[in-house]
Amino acid sequence: MKNITRFLCTLVSTILLFSFATAETITTYGGKLVYDLGYQDFQAEHPDVSCVQAEYVYSTPSQLTSALLTREFDCDMYLWSTASADWPSLMEKGFCADLSDSKVLMEQISRMHPQIVKQAMQDGRLYAWPKRIGFIYLQIAEDVWTKAGFTLADVPQSFPEFLDFLERWCDRIEEEPEANIRVLTGWDASSYTAAVYPAWLARLLLDQAIMQQQYAEESLHFDTPELLALLERCDAVGRRLYQLETRKETYALFEHSLQSAWPEQPGTMLSLRLNDAQPKLIESYLNMWAIYPGSERMALCTELLEKVAAAPCDRVQPSYLYLYQDSQPLYIDTYEADLAEYTGRLSDVQAKLAQEDLTGDARVELEDEEAQYLERLDFIEEHKWLVKPEQLVDYQASADGLFFPGPNVLTHGKGAGTLENLCNQFGSRAISAQQLLQELDRMTRMLELEGE
Repeated sequence: MKNITRFLCTLVSTILLFSFATAETITTYGGKLVYDLGYQDFQAEHPDVSCVQAEYVYSTPSQLTSALLTREFDCDMYLWSTASADWPSLMEKGFCADLSDSKVLMEQISRMHPQIVKQAMQDGRLYAWPKRIGFIYLQIAEDVWTKAGFTLADVPQSFPEFLDFLERWCDRIEEEPEANIRVLTGWDASSYTAAVYPAWLARLLLDQAIMQQQYAEESLHFDTPELLALLERCDAVGRRLYQLETRKETYALFEHSLQSAWPEQPGTMLSLRLNDAQPKLIESYLNMWAIYPGSERMALCTELLEKVAAAPCDRVQPSYLYLYQDSQPLYIDTYEADLAEYTGRLSDVQAKLAQEDLTGDARVELEDEEAQYLERLDFIEEHKWLVKPEQLVDYQASADGLFFPGPNVLTHGKGAGTLENLCNQFGSRAISAQQLLQELDRMTRMLELEGE
């Protein structure tokens, strides 16, 4: 009996040791893959492999880069945004494994929009996998815009046109005060001062200037006659807006959007390029996965990315549609079930209404039910789209204008907050437009030298 017990214990111990020896763990940084549909397929084929997210956080991209450089980084994969990380530098320095030998990933990346592909590849080689795209833009609040008597033809398509519109709005509300509409809302009573509009407009202008210079691959520079003239207009129209607008927190003509969805209505997005010679850029960002070249689980990580890339994305997060050139419009995930349910209920009610021996009260009750089901079906049809056909068509036509600005010295690292602080000083008239531009040039050169 003792020998049998000893044998069983030895057998169990051997099985446990073998299980621990063969189990694998993929550690990710910056995001999880376990919620992607492809992960379920991967786990079905590799039940002994788990995927966990690192608990520590690098507060700046430079800290992550330092960890990669010193090989202190102990994760297999990492997720980072194009807005926060210098992806071209990460690729050049060998911090992203080359994924080009994966036929699955290369086939999938070929379906994506060229502007997106450029972010994931370098010198014809694939180093990152785009997971999600997002857009940052200023758009009209369509209902308020229409209520104010404007049409899509009135949406500004350059920063000078935007200032022209604001000046005309000031003329209008000076002659006929508007009690329910402001240009922008969101400030509380204590922060809503004469400084807010000039500071806001200055930041919009300078963000656009930085993006256009990054697009043109120019070094950042600000002290130009064009920017000076536009800044001076920002101050004048901004203070006039504060003077003339209602102090009530009412409806806004414009709203900021930072999301993974394209505007539902084509033509509602503003372009704030500095002049008509510049391209209409759409500020965008990508979250991308990369495999750390030092990972001991390179093959498993690649296979995991392949499963994620080949599987349909969760309908709750449809931003994957905007990655691909051949995407189709998408229904909400409950549309077909809701349509079938209420169509069936309506058919049942209408069949009962067709009975000749139906009494008056019963008929009235059924007619009420019929009206409710018809109303419900109209609602289901009206709200069936997660991504509408016209929404996707407009995006596909605009995708060549996608631009993914990387971090710059004035908004990241040691310079984080510099641009915001200087715009606020300009708004309060602590510094002039000329001084703002000169200080930006000085700070840019200083921060660039410190970073060399």
